[in-house]
Amino acid sequence: MKKNYIIIVLILVFIFLDHAFSQLLIPFRKGDKWGYSNQKKEVIVEPIFDMTYPLQEGMGLVVIDKMYGFVDSTGKLITDVKYNVAYMFQDGLAIVGREFEEEKTNSSGIRYRSLETRYGFIDKKGREVIPLIYGDVYNFQENGLALVGKGKYIKNKEGKDYFDGKWGYINKQGEVVIPIKYYRLGIFKEGLAYAQISSNIGYINEKGEIVIPFRYDDVDINGFNHGLTSVLKDDKWFYIDKKGNEFYEEDNNNQ
Repeated sequence: MKKNYIIIVLILVFIFLDHAFSQLLIPFRKGDKWGYSNQKKEVIVEPIFDMTYPLQEGMGLVVIDKMYGFVDSTGKLITDVKYNVAYMFQDGLAIVGREFEEEKTNSSGIRYRSLETRYGFIDKKGREVIPLIYGDVYNFQENGLALVGKGKYIKNKEGKDYFDGKWGYINKQGEVVIPIKYYRLGIFKEGLAYAQISSNIGYINEKGEIVIPFRYDDVDINGFNHGLTSVLKDDKWFYIDKKGNEFYEEDNNNQ
C-alpha cells in the first residue's frame, strides 16, 4: 500500500512538472523575428516580433517597430504594441510611456506642436491604472510610493539632459501623497528623502512632513545610511543624523 502511494505521488509530481515546463515561455528567434516557445521547444507564440524578452512576474515585453507591448504567461497580448517606452513589471505594475502631441506657444507668440513623452503605469491586465500624465516616473518603493515628475527633459548649455519641472510622490491608487512642488526630490532611505525648494535642500518623511529644515546647498543623493548622510553648507561638507544634528571631521579627530 505504501509503495503504491509513493508511485501515485511521483506520477502527480511528474505531471505537475511537465505542465509547469510546458507553460514556461522562452524567447526564441527564427530568421530576424522573435517569438516564445516552451521548454519542450513547442511554439507558443509565433515569431512575429522584432524582439521578445524573458518573462518577469509572468509578463513578457515584446517589440514591433520600436514600439512595446506585453504578453502574459500563456502568450496572450495584454496590451496592443503601442508604447514608445516600457519597462519590466515590478510588484504587479509596469512603467509605460507614449508620445503625445501638445500645442505650445513660443516667446514670440507663435503656436507650434511638439511631441512629448508622458509616463504612467499599467497592471497585469493591461489597464492604465495610473494615467500617462507624468514627464517621468520611478518604480514604486517598499513604502508603496512612487516618485513622479511633471515637466519634461531639456538640454542645458553643456548639452546634457535635465528635468525642467517639479517632483512629488503618488501611491498605487494614483493619489498624490507628497505634493508635486519640489525642484529636486530623492528616493526614501531609512524613512527620509531629500527635497529642494528654491535653492535650499532639506529632508521630508513619507507623509511629506519637514523633518530637517531646508538649509543645505547640496546633499549626498544616496541618502541616509546607518543613520547618517553628508550635506554641503557654506562650501563645507559634513555629516548629519536623522534629527539634523551635525558632525564634522574634526569632531572625530578630537575623540
